[in-house]
Amino acid sequence: MSIAIILFRNDLRLADNPALHHAISHGKKILPVFIYEDHFDSGNEANFERLGAATKLWLHYSLKSLSESISEYGSKLLVLKGNQRVVLNALIDKFENSISSVYWNRRYEPHHIKLDTELKEFLTYKADGNAEIEARGQLKDGTVAGRTSSRLRRTNDRSVLSVHEDHEDDENAEIEAPRQLKDGTVAGRTSSRLRRTNDRSVLRVHEDQEDDENAEIEAPRQYLEVKSFGGNLLIEPWELLNKQSKPYQVYTPFSKQYFHLFEGSMADRIRPLEYKLSADNFLSKEDISKIIENAGNGVELQSLESLCSIEDLNLRDRGEENKNTKNIIPEQYHPWVDKMTKYIKAGETKAREALDEFIQTNSALSYGEKRNSPFLKGTSQLSTNLHFGEISVRQVYAAVNNLDSGKEISENKAAIGAVDFPLSKAKKYDYLKQLIWREFAHYLMYHFPHTVNQPLREEFKYFNWRKLDDIQAGSENQNANKLTAHQMLKKWQQGETGYPIVDAGMKELWETGWMHNRVRMIAASFLVKDLRIHWIEGAKWFWDTLFDADLANNTMGWQWVAGSGADAAPYFRIFNPTTQSERFDPDGIYIKRWVKSLGGCSSKDIHAPFIAGALRLMKLGENYPYPVVDHDIERKVALDEFKKLRK
Repeated sequence: MSIAIILFRNDLRLADNPALHHAISHGKKILPVFIYEDHFDSGNEANFERLGAATKLWLHYSLKSLSESISEYGSKLLVLKGNQRVVLNALIDKFENSISSVYWNRRYEPHHIKLDTELKEFLTYKADGNAEIEARGQLKDGTVAGRTSSRLRRTNDRSVLSVHEDHEDDENAEIEAPRQLKDGTVAGRTSSRLRRTNDRSVLRVHEDQEDDENAEIEAPRQYLEVKSFGGNLLIEPWELLNKQSKPYQVYTPFSKQYFHLFEGSMADRIRPLEYKLSADNFLSKEDISKIIENAGNGVELQSLESLCSIEDLNLRDRGEENKNTKNIIPEQYHPWVDKMTKYIKAGETKAREALDEFIQTNSALSYGEKRNSPFLKGTSQLSTNLHFGEISVRQVYAAVNNLDSGKEISENKAAIGAVDFPLSKAKKYDYLKQLIWREFAHYLMYHFPHTVNQPLREEFKYFNWRKLDDIQAGSENQNANKLTAHQMLKKWQQGETGYPIVDAGMKELWETGWMHNRVRMIAASFLVKDLRIHWIEGAKWFWDTLFDADLANNTMGWQWVAGSGADAAPYFRIFNPTTQSERFDPDGIYIKRWVKSLGGCSSKDIHAPFIAGALRLMKLGENYPYPVVDHDIERKVALDEFKKLRK
């Protein structure tokens, strides 16, 4: 029986899953595995390696859904916790020689590329001698010093290395540095020569073995296929460059090239994979249990504390226990889990239902008309489902692309290949362009990985952001009591800035784990250009509170607003929160939904209640806060600071 481990990560679905499709098309028995990796809890926060609280909560229900789907085929999702190399090494050893393949769909975050590169290197070495190689550091000649998880023994006056658990008997083993592949993974090989002796694979060790120059390593005849696939994007980031063979940094030519390719050589990229699953495709839960519980080969997953249940992951911790939120939660807020769970529609089935509703209600074709109105359900709200891979971008793209919005679409469909194709005339392309915008975000993160916490435009390193502990010109009331930038950041997080459209968005986020995209831009602009607080502070807050906290989208969105990223908004584009509110929520429906204290305001007063007319209806400063800053003043200051960067 040939078993393939399918590593589920941000592709928590069974349909249109390239890694899964490859396994069943090659007759493999599937062992579904999810590893809750160490860095999800303890990773570098500056690089956004740690999962946010909202992400963990959604992940809990997404994993439950995937587990239930797999159980329908008589199998089970094996949930493990720890370092993925250590955990997989134990798992493969547990199954002895039954595991023939390890497949996964690629991740594109910088830290995940590094981890998956190391994993592929490690598994390749394991297959190339069944010895665990632990990298110790780069040597001057380009090789890597490491050690093997083996024990040296004598057989017929020869030194032979038998594979066992982790031992440090061979401290000076040397391996050649792996070569980089296009997809960010590596092909590894040992600095040794493999030859056949008596129908047995023998690995001849080079001069590193000082006590036995001709020592040989006994290598079981096991071939482990390690392969990654593109399952989360339409086109891999390295496949598309501009005419100068450099990465695109402007969206419009990037998107036009995408549409060119989809009508030509890459038309198949927008077609979801079609296949049928059955119980025969999976390793049964009974077989999995037998192997896991069998202690015959001395490898116990339980003893490594890696085998666990979804509940054991403790993904539903309450928000007040999260160090990033505990100090800013007002007492009137409900615990994080209790109030947010009701908004979660996780899993492949729910994602498909949301897409079907988006299509069947004609929302996909009216997207361009309604997407900027936060009081309407004019968007697909599939961002979280896409982030967790509960539905693929191909499935969404194909569903919308197959729509016929009338003669206008039919006539313009053939013109997609033209450089000057009028995308705005085709209603469905208003939404498809948003999917390409998502592709652009991942493209930029891949080619410019430093931008997750550093500006793409170098000059923005010198922008005069407010220091969080400095006293600034913010005011709580008409007497202009000073607030520190840190206090203003808290007001922004809590939705207490005194600007209703900003506050409505931040309260929607805190209550539901989601915020309308137009309001995200307004709230983000207010933080970085009115409060002049570094965009990274906003990115960290969104990372912790958004269900759809996607590193690529989050990074590009904040850098776009700040003016420091690719194809960013010009420095002089500073959203006026009052006029934005009047334009996109004219009757204040959205504001009243989330800022209850403004429920009695008229549609005229609600956008700027600090203007005298609103005082008749409320006690400003008691029921609703004074503005923390004066937008007109802060706009001038911000423009002056931005102009300094241009000198």
